[in-house]
Amino acid sequence: MHAHVSRSCLAPAPRTPGFKASRAGRELPPPPTVRAHSASPPPPQELMEAVHLHLVKEYIVRLSKRSLVLKTSEQQQQLAGHIQASADLIQRFCTQNGSPAAWLHHALPKLAEIIRLQDPSAIKIEVATYATWYPDFSKGHLSAILAIKGNLSSSEVKSIRSILDVSTGTHEPFKSLFSLIKVG
Repeated sequence: MHAHVSRSCLAPAPRTPGFKASRAGRELPPPPTVRAHSASPPPPQELMEAVHLHLVKEYIVRLSKRSLVLKTSEQQQQLAGHIQASADLIQRFCTQNGSPAAWLHHALPKLAEIIRLQDPSAIKIEVATYATWYPDFSKGHLSAILAIKGNLSSSEVKSIRSILDVSTGTHEPFKSLFSLIKVG
């Protein structure tokens, strides 16, 4: 038994302006029109700077979680090396893709140096320098980073934190980094 197929079923569907025929012969509505926003998209450099900021910020957020405590200088050295390597990758990727955010280049390497150093006086100097690059680096942020250094006494931590009480000036222009990072 053969099914009878009329030729009218195989005939192409009539064309309606603005509609396209599907494989089944049915008409499909035209794709929706995408209206351009009145504002033009940000330039690629601005977009890459935002990506660069996001990557650095998220890296610092993860470092500041207070879940990592390293008691030996060897562990701290290893972490500092890892942070430096990650910083190099982030910087290279973002710079090669057009990020003009040179102000972010010190953020991770200097934190790695704070973690690497063992002498509280040397850490103080590094923190003071860091605060000139990133004036919104607070005692809360510093405490979160110093918490990684499980071999510092509470008096050493207090002494290092006190360096942020001294105004050291800032590098211009100042852009927010740590004010975007909540700690505590």
